[in-house]
This record gives sequence, C-alpha cells and structure tokens, in this order.
Amino acid sequence: MAPEQAAGRVRSLDRRTDVYGLGATLPALLAGRPPFGGGAVMDGLRQGLDAEPPPRRSRDRDIPQDLEAGGRR
Repeated sequence: MAPEQAAGRVRSLDRRTDVYGLGATLPALLAGRPPFGGGAVMDGLRQGLDAEPPPRRSRDRDIPQDLEAGGRR
C-alpha cells in the first residue's frame, strides 16, 4: 500500500498509487515475504510509513545484487 493510501490521504490517490503497489510486490516476490510485517496489519502499515525497508539481500542472499538498488520514492 502506498504511503499516502496508508495515511488516509484519499485525495492524493491516483494511478501512481497503483504503480507503487505493483512495485512494492517485487521485494515480497523475491524474498517470499513482504519487507514489513510479522505482526498486526496496522503495524506493517505504520512501518511502511515510518521506516526504510530493509535491504532486499538482507532477507535472501540469492537475490541478484542488481535488484538491491531502489527504494523509496
């Protein structure tokens, strides 16, 4: 979920929100789990708003190094 969507800023939602959501699936697909979570859904959303995601390769060393680049917008 895009940060503006998680924050409830519905007037900010547009096609970029969908693109963010699609892009956010990459770490989950690569590592087999989302970058944030492990607790309640709201905890994961809060982490997504407040914290940088962990490096992709920290979750799975088999992820190609070229896919490590990238991050928040």
